[in-house]
Amino acid sequence: MRSKLPEQDFFFNFDDERLVNFTVPDFQTLQECFFELFGEQHTYYFDEIQNVKGWETFVRRLYNEGNKVIVTGSNARMLSRELGTHLTGRYIAVEIFPFSFLEYLQLAKVQLEAKDFYLTSKRAILLGHFNEYLEKGGFPKYLQSPSTRYLSSLYDSIIFRDVMARNGLTNDKEMQELIFYLASNATKRITYTSLGKIVGIRHSETVKNYLEYIEQTYMIFQLMKYSPSVKVQMLNPKKIYFIDNAIVSRIGFNATDNMGVKLENIVFIE
Repeated sequence: MRSKLPEQDFFFNFDDERLVNFTVPDFQTLQECFFELFGEQHTYYFDEIQNVKGWETFVRRLYNEGNKVIVTGSNARMLSRELGTHLTGRYIAVEIFPFSFLEYLQLAKVQLEAKDFYLTSKRAILLGHFNEYLEKGGFPKYLQSPSTRYLSSLYDSIIFRDVMARNGLTNDKEMQELIFYLASNATKRITYTSLGKIVGIRHSETVKNYLEYIEQTYMIFQLMKYSPSVKVQMLNPKKIYFIDNAIVSRIGFNATDNMGVKLENIVFIE
């Protein structure tokens, strides 16, 4: 007779080419394999589960049976809009941002103490790390092995999969020129009309929609000018901030080092 194992959890990663034909009925087989190999557990971790169409029906069943389910994903199909549709009232979303400066220091194995800010040598070392963080940003993979190809791949994935394909858009030239201009002018005030004229998009409503699509992927954020009047806030120019300085540094055009722009951008994100 099989001895009962202590309560642990199940983990499964769907980002594997061998699972390309995995469908909803296969979830039952997967659960049976879990029980056979590890006994009955009640905590499930699923990584990149959005690769399986209809995954939410299985997760709902697990949840309704009293299980705890943690799902993670890295593309637009795991954004709150989709989760709200599939798992209404059954989920708590946790957003993971690129590294902050403190997390960057932890990755660089820099031990930080309060007195370091008052010692000339320590302060100079911290300033050197900070200047590097201003330029490189906080994408963990990029910090571990800096490669412009990685950033280009990430950028293309967001544009073509999470923005264009997800929203049924076809004019990728307009979208790429729009983002290139925004990255080259991060933190600057913009209006939909002025952006349309610069990029060559006839209708300001189209520009507004494009920015909303990009914002849904967390690549950019729009900040309204403060005013007691909501109408004034909406009519005034907005500022555009990027999720990470690496995009500003590598995707946009920078004639200078733009230290002030990058500083303002990371302050906004923080």
